[in-house]
Amino acid sequence: MVSDTEEEPSDSTGRTKRRRTYAWRKRDLAKNPVNWPDVQGACQDKRPIEWSENFLDEDVISLLVSESNKYAVKKNLPGDITTEDMKCFIGILLVSDYSWLPRRRMYSENSPDTKNELISSTMTRDRFDFFFRHLHVNDNLDLQDKYTKVR
Repeated sequence: MVSDTEEEPSDSTGRTKRRRTYAWRKRDLAKNPVNWPDVQGACQDKRPIEWSENFLDEDVISLLVSESNKYAVKKNLPGDITTEDMKCFIGILLVSDYSWLPRRRMYSENSPDTKNELISSTMTRDRFDFFFRHLHVNDNLDLQDKYTKVR
């Protein structure tokens, strides 16, 4: 709760700064219960992949694939990324965020304390690095509109 304000002189601008002072009171916080809608029945039948499709539907995946392929071709590399590869790449990113290691390459090492079999069997290290370097969302080839990247 703000009780009053004090004025402090400023250094060189001539303006005064107002500093708020607070009067703290010791008391319990008010409980505001939240009434969540009953969604338990709708949640039980969905698999994790179905949940992820709520956020990354086929249109988003297709956009990522098409723009990443354009970007790879622009760099004189083969643009052979498929939608299934992109889904695997996003899945690897999610798993690697859950089981964190200091470096990306450690997920594919052969040492038993760092190797993640799920990640290393899904995609090779070099292929993952290719995706990581060439993941693109925007078309940079459209040079007509100067504000393309800002929108």
